[in-house]
Amino acid sequence: MMSILLIVSCGGGATESEGLISSTTPAATQAATQAATQAATQAATQAATQVATQVATQVATQVATQAATQAATQAATKTTQDSSSNDIKSAEIPTASVIDVKKTDPPEFTMPLGFSGFSASTISEFEKIVDKHFYSVDKRMGVSVSIFDGNLLWSGTAGYAREAIPMTKTTPLGVMSSSKTFISALTLTLIDQGHYGFDDKVRTLLNGHTGYEKLESSVFPDVTVRELLSMTGGLNQREKKNYDSVLNYVVRMPNWHPSDTLGITTVPASEPGKFIYSDNSSVILGLIAQYQMQTDLNQLYQTILLAPISVEAGLKPIIKIPDNIAHPHADYSKYGGADKWGDLTLNRPAGLSAEMSYDFWEQDARLAWAAAGMVSTAEDMARWAYELYSPKGRAISSESRSLLVNSFSGEVVQFGGAPQRYGFHSSQREYKLTDGSVFVTYGHPGGGGGGGSILYYSPDLDIAVSVLANSELGYQRGQCGDFRAGDTTSPLVCIARELFQEASKSR
Repeated sequence: MMSILLIVSCGGGATESEGLISSTTPAATQAATQAATQAATQAATQAATQVATQVATQVATQVATQAATQAATQAATKTTQDSSSNDIKSAEIPTASVIDVKKTDPPEFTMPLGFSGFSASTISEFEKIVDKHFYSVDKRMGVSVSIFDGNLLWSGTAGYAREAIPMTKTTPLGVMSSSKTFISALTLTLIDQGHYGFDDKVRTLLNGHTGYEKLESSVFPDVTVRELLSMTGGLNQREKKNYDSVLNYVVRMPNWHPSDTLGITTVPASEPGKFIYSDNSSVILGLIAQYQMQTDLNQLYQTILLAPISVEAGLKPIIKIPDNIAHPHADYSKYGGADKWGDLTLNRPAGLSAEMSYDFWEQDARLAWAAAGMVSTAEDMARWAYELYSPKGRAISSESRSLLVNSFSGEVVQFGGAPQRYGFHSSQREYKLTDGSVFVTYGHPGGGGGGGSILYYSPDLDIAVSVLANSELGYQRGQCGDFRAGDTTSPLVCIARELFQEASKSR
């Protein structure tokens, strides 16, 4: 994702008012059915009271509907039809709310424990690979690398996190569009749990969402969850604006909501069916998850995905920026500044008046969110990729994993600077090793905003690799591919490819 300062003079931001969902949602119906089933095992009189209590409690924490109350009443009646009992009285069901953005502390990024290491000779080769490709380019700042096979874990760094501060294994970095693997995993899990379905449409799932309902339907048509996951719903990427006016209203507004970032896009949607890479698809999936579960996206990530597998990652702008985060570096001119290369947090775009504040972190976070807003370490990301894609992984169910790894389109698209196949917010790419053999990876690249990310898992080797940089190494030419044959590479790709190759020697 290219995180840029966008100049927009328009309204239509989300308010904090509440809307009523009038359609039945899978989350609410499931809650009611479970409550009624549990009640059936108890005494008739006690059942009715207990079901009413459970329905009220569960619906209050998720998205409740009038249909949920009706389902609970019908179920309770069925359980008590052979004995005298009281009818369930309809509980007062709260309306669904647009979830506020509330800052929280970032994760504590520490060294993971309990894993074995690679052999000394293999580690030596890993270090040579990182140094060779990182120092092959002139414009660089720092890099953090990790490789994990479910048991063996290695991490290494080179360069600096910021001026005079060395990069370390526990230095958090932005992972850019590799963040899309999290919203994909969450969506698949919520579908697996019955909260909603692949063919459910956006306007049904976001019915009553005051921010989303203000958006132009021609720009954001009523597509399905499946189309959002595969980026085939026709949604276009937001257009780039000039830097010669005032600071982006999205960055300056005091009560920002992710739906406000959607409002930047004004280009009407294309016909559905064709792959169009668009961060808007990811943002809408995030809105759906929040609204249906009535919980902010970062908290959903923590409780459903990350805590069970002990992986540390956090979503901007929900988390506060960690004090030791690696600072992004790029050419200021690409981001509205002077003709200079350096720390983007020190860049001040041209055209801003002296009294106008500018916060790179908040701007980047608000534009990124579910599409590119995650912060983590290379070690945590390598373990995340393994837990997500490996048959031995625990991040999602085996059923969801099967859907994920079989979602890749037969069409080869140009994406991330290279030909590959795109699936449910993941890509499938083929690589040639020096011996001429070809191996396949699943994952997602990321770049822009002063950083670069490679997140790959090899199903043949059952190994995951993460490469994170705080400069735009992904946009520079690497030394490990044959460009004449269309084998495009970057230093990030070269590092990942050769780590896989070195690790394969012991397989």
